Amino acid sequence: MEWKDIDLDRKLISFRCKPEHRLKDSEDRQVRANEEVLEMLRRRRLQAGSCRWVFPSATGEVIDRRNALRELKIVARRAGVPNANFQVLRRIFATACATSGMPAFILKALMGHASVRTTERYYIGNAGGQGWVPPTMGSIG
Repeated sequence: MEWKDIDLDRKLISFRCKPEHRLKDSEDRQVRANEEVLEMLRRRRLQAGSCRWVFPSATGEVIDRRNALRELKIVARRAGVPNANFQVLRRIFATACATSGMPAFILKALMGHASVRTTERYYIGNAGGQGWVPPTMGSIG
């Protein structure tokens, strides 16, 4: 993610399909950021200097996917989340949104699904307690 993908004034984060990061459906989308995320990004911006990446590697380049996955697994192990990967994070996010009452058509857009039926099948239908939520998150809703 590059700094040009973040609009702190409008509180929007853009996810764009790029050669170094292909989105699942190749569709760009924007997500409104909450105040906690915005504050974290403001702090990072002050530290970033002229670096184009929001979360750069130690050398200031884009983070290699294998390194990012390794770090995710370390953090997840400490949090008690078994077999973590980026797809698990995606499912946790979507299940939490569905459980909190987010409308299916909004969740569909966030997830990049072509059909709301896909969203309902994998996330909305599981929000009544059937979906997997890691024990560290407690109950949602």
